[in-house]
Amino acid sequence: MIYMLNAPPEMVSLKFSDNSELVIGSYQDRSNKLVAYLKNLEDNTIEKILFFNKMSESKQDYMYILHDWFPVEWGSIFDTVSNSVYKFVRGEMPFYVDLDDFLYNRKHEKIYSSSVWAASLAVNCDEIFNISLDRCLFWQYNYILELYFDGKIIVFYNGHINREFEFLVEDTLLNDFKVTKDIIDHLKEISTFEEAVEYLRKQLIFYSL
Repeated sequence: MIYMLNAPPEMVSLKFSDNSELVIGSYQDRSNKLVAYLKNLEDNTIEKILFFNKMSESKQDYMYILHDWFPVEWGSIFDTVSNSVYKFVRGEMPFYVDLDDFLYNRKHEKIYSSSVWAASLAVNCDEIFNISLDRCLFWQYNYILELYFDGKIIVFYNGHINREFEFLVEDTLLNDFKVTKDIIDHLKEISTFEEAVEYLRKQLIFYSL
């Protein structure tokens, strides 16, 4: 087990003599925390998810100490956490779920609590469209359209919602909707979350006509 880690920005992974590799990636901020996964190089399986804290927030170094970890068992209660950390480290998702059920951005800042539902939708979606560094669109055909925009989330959901969330959730019909290059290009030109939400609402109405 890795208890201490020196991980400067140029280090994206670290191989060990037991034929395993600790993967950190290049997407996340390294100011005070790191998340990583341990990969078995013999069969390419993900064995562990690891959480590191910076040893000293005052020192200008990249020394971290292991804070928590758990073995990966796909299909377990940790499945969403494992998937979110795995895709986050690979730069495929702009957020991840920690063991406390909070959603964290790439700077490891808390965004929302009790957000496993939003994260599970995102990790299981059919397609992820990157708009910019901290903005992306998750799409699952005829089921969900989820926008992450500078730390804010809206979920357009084709189903009945019977609970409240800290983020926006709207019941809507997604039949025949398609995420096109024009939609992504337009979202790249939008500067605020509110504008992006209104634009997607109009697109959903247009496709439903």
